[in-house]
Amino acid sequence: MSVEIRQLRYFITVAEELNFARAAKRLAMAQPPLSQAIRNLETELGVQLFDRTRRPIALTRAGRALLAEALPIIDQLAYVVEATRRAGTSKGGHLEIGAVSAAQLGILPKLLRVFHTAYPDVQIGIDDITSSHQLAAIREGRIDIGFLHSPAYDPVLETRLVHREGLSLVLPTTHRLSSLSSVEISELGSETFIMFDRAESPALYDQITGLCRAAGFRPRIRQHVNRFTAIISLVAVGVGVAVVPASIERMATSGVVVPSIDNPLAFCEIHACWRASETSTEVRNLLSLIEPA
Repeated sequence: MSVEIRQLRYFITVAEELNFARAAKRLAMAQPPLSQAIRNLETELGVQLFDRTRRPIALTRAGRALLAEALPIIDQLAYVVEATRRAGTSKGGHLEIGAVSAAQLGILPKLLRVFHTAYPDVQIGIDDITSSHQLAAIREGRIDIGFLHSPAYDPVLETRLVHREGLSLVLPTTHRLSSLSSVEISELGSETFIMFDRAESPALYDQITGLCRAAGFRPRIRQHVNRFTAIISLVAVGVGVAVVPASIERMATSGVVVPSIDNPLAFCEIHACWRASETSTEVRNLLSLIEPA
């Protein structure tokens, strides 16, 4: 059996018009070839699709069944064709982005605003994913590009430094240092810390603990929490203090203050990461808009 898309289009048009002459006019063809095409389709399927003894003609039970199945097929085909054309001309498509919280609050809003202005038909998805999970998602094709805290040392991936920002403290408003706009990390040697798991973002974790060790102490970590919103909430109720990327200040709630850290080495990085074999027009267009860090 070999039913062609063209035959289904002809059939749907006749089914909508219930008149071969009007259907032929809509299809910009002569009536005899249209009638022959429908007869060939009926022969191919082994059923009669139209009752031609009635005026106007009517769909048979088999014809009604075919119409119900053929309409979504043609609609889906039209969608596939349009999506393919739009993707090929950069006028459409989809871009799935993974990003750590600091990227979502820092570099991404401005970058995506420019991207959306240039490519308004591209659908953008943003997934809140930790650095380590982004690498797996990029390799497996679940996201197209990631924004994470460290470069990827993997031959199948490419990375680019795109943003650098300072680190800040999160302190409860009742803390002895809460009135200061800038704090030296050495002042926190006696504090308990709330941190995220190292496995979630090794580079950022090592940057923070390295600052503490350079100041002469090892941070006493009371609790590991993998969401900055939860970290801020725990600081607010006095469970401990935290070190976070400066952009996280935008998440701050009542009950905390977010002074900067007085240390030129107190910074973190955001790297863009994508598959080295990536051919997506959307990814390349986004990368072209990123200014060097």
